[in-house]
Amino acid sequence: MKTHSHRPLRSLGTPALFAAASVALAACGGGGDHSERSVSLSSKDDVLRELGNLSAFVDFSGISTDSMTAAASAASTPKARFVGSALKTLRLASANPGLSAKAVTVHDCDSGSYSEETLTGTYTFALFDSTPRTVSIYREDNNHCVYDYEDGYRRIYDGHYESGGYTPDTGDHYSYLRFGTGSSVYRYREEWSGDSDYPSTEELQGLLERRAGDSDAEVRADDFRDHYTEPGYSADIILGDGELMKFLTADTGLRADGSIYYSTSACRGGTLRYTTTTPISVPQDGTAQGVLKMESGNESATITLNADGSATVQFAGGSSLTLSSDEVLAALDESPC
Repeated sequence: MKTHSHRPLRSLGTPALFAAASVALAACGGGGDHSERSVSLSSKDDVLRELGNLSAFVDFSGISTDSMTAAASAASTPKARFVGSALKTLRLASANPGLSAKAVTVHDCDSGSYSEETLTGTYTFALFDSTPRTVSIYREDNNHCVYDYEDGYRRIYDGHYESGGYTPDTGDHYSYLRFGTGSSVYRYREEWSGDSDYPSTEELQGLLERRAGDSDAEVRADDFRDHYTEPGYSADIILGDGELMKFLTADTGLRADGSIYYSTSACRGGTLRYTTTTPISVPQDGTAQGVLKMESGNESATITLNADGSATVQFAGGSSLTLSSDEVLAALDESPC
């Protein structure tokens, strides 16, 4: 049976769905005039909070699940729990090259049903380029599919899920994951009678694409949404809020460029823009090094991660401060949001 320490941004992680020809992740929610909401970037506490949030977003994107480089795996501390709990479905299947075509088949759940199909089709990974590629595709549509387990625990699935992969003999591999169709979301709900941490509900909507080379990997998202609720806690995340969000890992380190919106019941949040001036690398001694700029509204913070584990922060108004190595490590380990 599952454990339950939810807290989305506080303990993000990611299932290994981004390996080779699969893609993972989540997002839905937001709405309103959230793009007009800025995040404060004027104090030490602000910087520590947003370092922790960015670490969580990196995990959330799935970019670090391949452990392709030391920087990729160490840039953010692995967490035990993540927003993307819906990705841990029993039936979550990724498309594999050579997967035999299977016509639409309807399956009964304990109550409700779901249909699935596998096929080969043409897909353009438009977040990367305009080249059509032949991909293996898996599609699944859930009609209030309920699975009941012992001790009053159940999982409930609604909506559309799709994954596709392109795996050539040589060259870069590509994959994608799509939740929902049009304005409809993919919804995953967990219930456990008698447990105060439940029910938890996650609504996912949008598209993620991934490219993986021999020594690098990149995840891109545009308006990819996740809305999560549990008793006493809620969170909304949008990867690519008005600007394409890109996470890239390579031998030189990790890059985060683009915009993300977040809001939780613990943190007001808003939209931030990230620009990586120098990739964030993690040498053998475990201290992160690199230069990252965060911007929101009229405020910004440029963070230089130093070889000794400390960080120097330069604010938009000209003031600066230094973070100790212990402060940096604690921030990257856990988000307060």
